[in-house]
Formats: sequence, C-alpha cells, structure tokens
Amino acid sequence: MNALIASSNEIAALAEMGWREAALKQYEKAYELDQKNPDSAFNLALIYLTMYSDAMKDASKDHENRGIIRAQANKYKRAAKEWYDCAKSCGAAADPELERLLK
Repeated sequence: MNALIASSNEIAALAEMGWREAALKQYEKAYELDQKNPDSAFNLALIYLTMYSDAMKDASKDHENRGIIRAQANKYKRAAKEWYDCAKSCGAAADPELERLLK
C-alpha cells in the first residue's frame, strides 16, 4: 500500500511540474490496474480540467488560432467530465466545485 501511495504522489508531482502527458499515461495505467479505485479516475479528471483551463487562456491570447484551441479545450473538458463521472461511479464523493467547473 505504501508503494501505491508513493507512486500516486510521484504521478501528482509530474502533473504539478507541467508534465501532464506523462501523468495522464501513468494515471491511465493505474486505472487499468484497478478500475474500482476512484482516485486514478478523479486525478485524470483534474488533469484534463487543468488542460482545459490552460487551453482557454491560450485561446484568449491567440486570436488567429482561437477556434482550433477552443475545440481542443472542449475535448479536454469532455474528457474531464467523463473521468469525473467514472470516479463517482467507482465511489468517489461528489465534488461541488468540480461539478461547477465542468458545467
């Protein structure tokens, strides 16, 4: 169990350092190994929501590519919602703030 907690902390550190793609792959792998544990799905939702937020900020700055960036941002938001729903179906408690952000 301690190895699992350490691994989860290491994945979270990857995401915090901006290595979101690496963190996504690791959380997806963790989810594949234990599809009843809501933590991996919830963390995937958080990473995708962060990617959505970052993309929307980029869209506001890049007028030339705004449509393309917003389309990608919306894909991130849909992925965040899917993973959040998955986490709840695995037993995670509802998170009102996350639900507000995903509307």
